[in-house]
Amino acid sequence: NVFGIEALKAAYRDGDEWRDGVVSYLGANRALLDEFVAQNEFVSGFSPEGTYLYWLDFSATGLSQQELRDRFADASVALSGGDFFFGGRESVCFRFNFATQKERVEWALSAIKKSFLIFCAPGF
Repeated sequence: NVFGIEALKAAYRDGDEWRDGVVSYLGANRALLDEFVAQNEFVSGFSPEGTYLYWLDFSATGLSQQELRDRFADASVALSGGDFFFGGRESVCFRFNFATQKERVEWALSAIKKSFLIFCAPGF
């Protein structure tokens, strides 16, 4: 519609500052996930370059996909399971969308860490 066309024109003409701010903000959120992965033995991850979706791999825990799903649900954290993206095959990889407020990313990572500190074997 005409409003969408005008909004698109304005974004291309005047949106550089906004875009640069969003890219910087998302970069800071991605850095939180990079730091989380570096500091926690129970998870590894893939830091994306062109998206706001971070893959977390919990294979080091030895837990099944369902056990991980239950743990995240108990922690009130919603992550997208890899089975959805890998043709229905069970996966212990989960997708974390970090295109949100920094405080939400921090809260979710804290909740995930607490759930593993409480229930994981010594060494985690």
